[in-house]
Amino acid sequence: MSYLQLNHLFKAYGQTMAVQDVTLQVQAGEFISLLGPSGCGKTTILRMIAGFERPTGGAIRLESQDITQVPASQRDMGMVFQSYSLFPHMTASQNIAFGLRVKRLPKPKQRQRVAEMLELVGLGNMGDRYPHQLSGGQQQRVALARALAIAPRMLLLDEPLSALDAKVRLQLRNEIRRIQQQLGITTLFVTHDQEEALSISDRVIVMSQGRIEQKGTPEEIYLTPSTPFTASFIGAMNQIPGFWEDHKVRISAHPDPQIPDEFLQTQAADLPEGSPVLVLVRPESIAVLPPETTAPPNSNLLNGLVASRVFLGSVVRLSVLIGDFYLKVDVPTDRAQQFQSGEVVQLYFAPEQCRVLATELSAKSERSPDKLPT
Repeated sequence: MSYLQLNHLFKAYGQTMAVQDVTLQVQAGEFISLLGPSGCGKTTILRMIAGFERPTGGAIRLESQDITQVPASQRDMGMVFQSYSLFPHMTASQNIAFGLRVKRLPKPKQRQRVAEMLELVGLGNMGDRYPHQLSGGQQQRVALARALAIAPRMLLLDEPLSALDAKVRLQLRNEIRRIQQQLGITTLFVTHDQEEALSISDRVIVMSQGRIEQKGTPEEIYLTPSTPFTASFIGAMNQIPGFWEDHKVRISAHPDPQIPDEFLQTQAADLPEGSPVLVLVRPESIAVLPPETTAPPNSNLLNGLVASRVFLGSVVRLSVLIGDFYLKVDVPTDRAQQFQSGEVVQLYFAPEQCRVLATELSAKSERSPDKLPT
């Protein structure tokens, strides 16, 4: 039995459907990220689990108990917000102890628990400081300690790192994962940052327009996207349009219609003959060769023109014009000097790096909102 179950969850604000038919099972001790752009419904789901919002339809079960109508104060959830939400007139220790005082825990036990939480989040000697005396990262650590002090049934994190600078964000996300694993607490983490979600999650739930687009491990989400939205949202992805013919994909790779179309070899797919498809291939999976250089056998080979170059540190991203579309290609910086804008190049990539999706799937990301549940 799953620890947390969301069953056909809906949430509407007037005629606007914020969450549409979301069903999800979370196991005890899992770290789950809800990932998606702003306005996709991920924070609304978190607030419904916490009890701050009532679902329009559906049910929420925690440890087999239906908590859909249970008040937030009786759910024993620990929640951390983007804005820290610390009491400015209280010290770090007093902020952490707030929930313990509400629960009327004896003062000696409060002090012991606060000391444990300060040590857990790496603020052992900062309990007497007020929020204005702490950095943003330290304030968020206090907020995390306060959420954990009451020994909640679940930890809910709503964009907890987005207000921090890049270096602190990286440090704190690793700390959050360490603490979660140390305590074994079931955690839901809301973020729009794909790197955050992929780096610390057991599973990632990709959301768009109030719906779940795909759920899976970080590796599954990145390597085998199941919809065009997931493919475009998670990392850079080339999407090449074509038609499925004789177990290959026919593409138009030449601006001159007199020149025959090319065929790409891809991963195996069970699709109707002639159906429109997208071939998905990552920029790092494409290699570049100078003209007239022999490509490895059994690989896809396309000729193109380097349209632009963008320096990204360890790689240079080329935009290569192939017929009437562009492919993004990542080249190691130490090899990129030989490929300048305006030069003709060859691109090759292995069939196993090419995933095929029927373009009808794109309609899934653009569906009209469902009617309100009755």
